[in-house]
Amino acid sequence: MKLRPARYRSVLTYGAYDTFGPDQIRFLQQLTRLGTDVIVGCRTDSFSAHCGLPCTRDFAERRSILESCRFVSKVITQDSIAQIRTDIVNHDICALIAAPNCAGPFEGLQDIAQILRHDGAEASHFDNVMSLTA
Repeated sequence: MKLRPARYRSVLTYGAYDTFGPDQIRFLQQLTRLGTDVIVGCRTDSFSAHCGLPCTRDFAERRSILESCRFVSKVITQDSIAQIRTDIVNHDICALIAAPNCAGPFEGLQDIAQILRHDGAEASHFDNVMSLTA
């Protein structure tokens, strides 16, 4: 699958964003190279706890931090894995950015969006779109 030019692309990524520092900012900035709209699905407190990753900051605070980041176009609430397909369709997503260890929830979505993997918070992995693997 070929990438559309960045001016036509919306990208989506998910996470708890319990810690928000330079690595997360660089990661979100790099996503702007992949599309014009960067949409972040922020996990709710209950969903994070369900995933075994309880947050130290509450959802409202994490969402507010993401909304204030200039590289984020929109923040949506993630309260289940089942909503991912609907989010892709509702927000006209071209590429879903996934962590390499999150293969399961993203299987079967290649028919509606390109699934790109990142190798962690290191922004250098996004210096070139070719460094992403579908």
